[in-house]
Amino acid sequence: MASLRTVAMALQRGVPPPWRAEVLQRVVLTVKSAIEQATPIKEGHLKANTRHEILSTGAKGRIYNRTPYAVFVHAGTKPHVILPKFTSREAARTIGGGAALLAFQIGGRWVRTRMVRHPGTRANPFMRRGLTDARPSLSLLLKLAAADLMSELRGRP
Repeated sequence: MASLRTVAMALQRGVPPPWRAEVLQRVVLTVKSAIEQATPIKEGHLKANTRHEILSTGAKGRIYNRTPYAVFVHAGTKPHVILPKFTSREAARTIGGGAALLAFQIGGRWVRTRMVRHPGTRANPFMRRGLTDARPSLSLLLKLAAADLMSELRGRP
């Protein structure tokens, strides 16, 4: 049982009391789960690369996605031109007088072209949507945590 004074002293020293770290862990995992549920699934890479961490102070947590294209799915893209990228080694293998080509499949058929005018991608803010979806659960979780803390501080079981 922690006394109010013990909790206050721990907070002043920047040492998170055990209940705070536990509540933070629950909050982060609840939000992460909601984000994973809101993640668009084509091949599963976005969902599989959602990560979380509790910072060493125990006072902050973060949820992030390690997939390089996650930001483009979440925020969308404007129309843009795609040009081939190549290293000097790849440049030696280019076709048609040194012009590099993009090569990709559409409907099982290979297409080769010097550039593509991409129309852009509509934003799919799955992380924001997951946080919004988690709010009712977080509200309940925090109410229960506050009740547990008050009970502990009062010395009741």
